[in-house]
Amino acid sequence: MAEDTTKLFATRSERYPQPSDTDKARDALEKIVQQIPVLGPATVHVIAQFLVPGVERRREEWFKELADDFDCLKEKVNGFIENLAQNEAFVTATIQATRIAIGTHQADKRRLLRNALLNIATSTAFSEDMQHIYLQWIEEFTSSHVKILHFLWTAVSRLAAANGGTLPRGRSFQDVLDESEPDFRNKGELTGQILNDLKSRGLVTGPQSMNFPFPQQVVTNQGGNFLQFVLRPEDIPNNRY
Repeated sequence: MAEDTTKLFATRSERYPQPSDTDKARDALEKIVQQIPVLGPATVHVIAQFLVPGVERRREEWFKELADDFDCLKEKVNGFIENLAQNEAFVTATIQATRIAIGTHQADKRRLLRNALLNIATSTAFSEDMQHIYLQWIEEFTSSHVKILHFLWTAVSRLAAANGGTLPRGRSFQDVLDESEPDFRNKGELTGQILNDLKSRGLVTGPQSMNFPFPQQVVTNQGGNFLQFVLRPEDIPNNRY
């Protein structure tokens, strides 16, 4: 009998995957590894003892985190889970997001992926093609890419609000970023690379230099759409620019 799709988002007592599923998956992966001819016994042992359990641990953690998020919506919307189980586009997006989640140890990136799935489940604003592209960007970007994009999206309104409705003159992008996001202080090379990445994908326009007066870099409509895809609605400010 085929596995019940709704088990992906079942109640806490029925969370997928079950221990028996984990054991079966581990055995299957170990057999695959053992059949690779170029790997010696020591390599097979290391992969079987450390890599395989690590993959399964990440997989279990991901589904538990995802189930926690969907439990909240399940209580608010009648038939929510059952409808998702019949939505092939959502199932495809979940499989794509799961592959990405298993491939990272970063909790911030897993949170972006869960937010994306919640937004896909509750909104029709994103086409299937854009869902796929945005999920690819989550995989390619670091959490720092999203932090800087979000900074650019909200910094003008926040800075103006802090200065009586006007922007202070003579401040560079780097100065404003250092004050607002201390984690990027003295990391000009990293910031420049991130701006280049964002600009190459059409999420930001303007110069890549950190020494230009602020604001010269501007988030495009595509950049705003991507942020709405990876953020929860309550994290999106009403006045962004």
